[in-house]
Amino acid sequence: MNEYEQGRTEFAPDEDAHVVGDCVKHVLRELPSSPVPASCCTALLEAFRLESKESRINSMRAAMSETFPEPNRRLLQRILRMMHTVASHTTENRMTPSAVAACMAPLLLRPLLAGECEMEDDIDMSDDSSAQLIAAANAANNAQCIVTTLLEEYESIFDDEHPRCSLSPDSRIQDSGSEESTDDETVDAKDNGFHDAENDVDQELDERILSGNLSESSARTGADLYDYQV
Repeated sequence: MNEYEQGRTEFAPDEDAHVVGDCVKHVLRELPSSPVPASCCTALLEAFRLESKESRINSMRAAMSETFPEPNRRLLQRILRMMHTVASHTTENRMTPSAVAACMAPLLLRPLLAGECEMEDDIDMSDDSSAQLIAAANAANNAQCIVTTLLEEYESIFDDEHPRCSLSPDSRIQDSGSEESTDDETVDAKDNGFHDAENDVDQELDERILSGNLSESSARTGADLYDYQV
C-alpha cells in the first residue's frame, strides 16, 4: 500500500496475487461509506428477486441509471471489470464468477450484509442464534448472487463507452458445473494451494454468529465474513 501511494501502478508477472488482492480489498474496506449505498442495495435486491431473467436484468439496469450516484456507479463498473479479468482466467486460478463474487460482494454491498436493507423475508434478529444464522446466510447469498449477475450480464446492464466485458463460455460452464465437482477434485484443489472460499464462508459465518460477534449495524460485517484472498 505504501508503494502504491507513492505512485507505483505496475506489478510484475511474478507478483504475489494474494498481496495485490488484499490491497484492493483493503482500499474498499477502508472507504468511509459503502461503494453501493443502502438505497441502491435495496433497489438491486428488489430487481434480483424478479421472476424472469429479462425483467431482472432490465430492473437492474434501471436501478443503475436511476438510483446510483455517478461516482458510485463508475466505481462499481471499474471493480466489475477487474473481477471480469480475474474470472476470465478460471482455468488457471479456479476463480469462477461465483467465487470472485463471494470475495467481493461483502465489500461492495456492505449495507445488505449489515442488515440495513429491507428484505421481504426479514427474520427476527433477536437473541435466537439460529435466526441470526439464517438471516445472515440469506443476506450473504443474495449479495453473492447479485454481484454474480452484475458480472455475467455486464454488457446488458451497463450501456457505456467502456470495452466489452463478457465472460467466455468456458468460464460460465465451469462455474455452473462447480457444484457437481467431486470430493477428489476438492482435495486436489486444496493440495495445489487454491483457497476453498465457499466452504470457509459457512464455517466462519457459523462461528461469528454463534459467538455473538455478528452485528447488524457494523459496516464491516460483510468484509469480515468473506475476507478471502483473490
